[in-house]
Amino acid sequence: MPINGLLINLSDDASLAEETLKVMYSHDQLELGQKIDRWIPVVVESEDTLNSHAIHEWINSLQGVISADVIFASVDQPNPIPTGTL
Repeated sequence: MPINGLLINLSDDASLAEETLKVMYSHDQLELGQKIDRWIPVVVESEDTLNSHAIHEWINSLQGVISADVIFASVDQPNPIPTGTL
């Protein structure tokens, strides 16, 4: 499952930024961090890299988003713990 960290730069129009945040909060594959000034960190958890890319593009298309920069990307699958090794 890909996990990406994005840093979102929101519009300096406060009402537009707040409307954009409401839309982002309603998305079930996003976890939003603490907003500082016009910046908010976002974690994207998706089922595959294609969907992860689509979510990033969707965020970039929101009217109140100036930019969505990738600050972390992981596409590794978790390693299962082999049985009998504990």
